[in-house]
Amino acid sequence: MGSKLKPGGVRRHLKEKVVQMYEDLFHGADPCINNPRFWEDLYLLKPKMSALEGEISRCTSDQLVGLKDNINALFAKCVTTLAHEHNIRVVNALLTLCSLVRGLYRKMQGDYGFDFINILIGFDAAEEQMQLLLNHCSNFLTGEYCDSLKSLSLKFLLVLATGTDNISQNTVLEYLTINCNFDALLSHSSCRNQHGPEAVLYLMLMVNYRKHEMTNPYTVNISLLDDELILNGYGQVMLHADIQSLDSGAHSCLLTPCPPVPVSRLGNNLVYQGFKP
Repeated sequence: MGSKLKPGGVRRHLKEKVVQMYEDLFHGADPCINNPRFWEDLYLLKPKMSALEGEISRCTSDQLVGLKDNINALFAKCVTTLAHEHNIRVVNALLTLCSLVRGLYRKMQGDYGFDFINILIGFDAAEEQMQLLLNHCSNFLTGEYCDSLKSLSLKFLLVLATGTDNISQNTVLEYLTINCNFDALLSHSSCRNQHGPEAVLYLMLMVNYRKHEMTNPYTVNISLLDDELILNGYGQVMLHADIQSLDSGAHSCLLTPCPPVPVSRLGNNLVYQGFKP
């Protein structure tokens, strides 16, 4: 009689399909050569974020430069998929973006000289791709979408904004400044209790970006804001919210709690005090 397989005996040697697809992507060749449906299949599968970040962490800086075309393609396909009519693909694309950006940020913190924007998006496509990406995020925040997608969109914005210790050295924020989504962050009072702390944290970060070197549109918009309901509502959010690390669902950057941020209203100005860039 043949011996029976022990439970899990074979499964230990089998990789999840999505993990195999990440490996194919980081081997350097066009993944569509062996699987013409690679991109269509990828966003039907739940991302395994630790596996994607692991692939990035195992690469040297030279290897990442060699993988630039595939990484750029992954980013572009994620952005394109955010316009898909099926929410499962949209959520999987946004989670993949969280993991991709986070993995590259971690790699950038080491002794690597590669340029983050060029590896992630490509210089030539960066402005267009970032505009599309941020338009999608704003659409999710203002449109009739589920709370979980709104929350994930905010957490992805926080992943983008928290990649470096010195916020003014984060090149990505230049694109977040050019495509300012201030109105989308404050659009719905009904979402304030659930998403207010993350929106306020994102605004706190963005108003500090190169604030002594340029006219920061987030600071300008805050100074022009003259809506008592919004001001009082978000003032309460800042007083009562306990800003914690982002949850594992979005696999976002772990954030150190910000120091207390008192809010004072001076005429039409909302003044943030007590934090530094």
